[in-house]
Amino acid sequence: MKASALKGMPVLGINDGIHLGIIEELLVDAQARRVAALVIGLSGQTRIVPFDQIESIGDDAVTVERAEVVQDASPQDPLAQLPTLGSLLRLSVVDVGGTRQGTVAEVEIDQADGRITEVKVHQGGILGLGGTTLTLPVAAIRSLGPQLIMIEVPQAPPSP
Repeated sequence: MKASALKGMPVLGINDGIHLGIIEELLVDAQARRVAALVIGLSGQTRIVPFDQIESIGDDAVTVERAEVVQDASPQDPLAQLPTLGSLLRLSVVDVGGTRQGTVAEVEIDQADGRITEVKVHQGGILGLGGTTLTLPVAAIRSLGPQLIMIEVPQAPPSP
């Protein structure tokens, strides 16, 4: 699923029957290459839901077992220190040969565990229109840093 599709979805407590908040952002663990948590907001309060506490991601809402799995968004919390999906979507993608491949346009994740499965890289066009999109498996990512993503693009076999 597209990671950005989660933004704006409500988070609901199954056993409590409570609307816990709306997903405002996703926190990404760059080393593990997965979504680690959801940032939700309700009535001006920001809280965090660890991804491993999600019961289900449906078409209309995300569910958790109960309200107690939601944590306060303390700046000292290690989860709150992680980069956001929004910051990831602005990164340049460069191959190990030094050629810029474009900018991250979307991230696909596994709904079950939040693992990043693919990265869509867009290059060219004007105001987001036109250009080309390259879909990369997560295995092609050599490093995912705060300023750019380095990838290894498979070399085409030499022509006979």
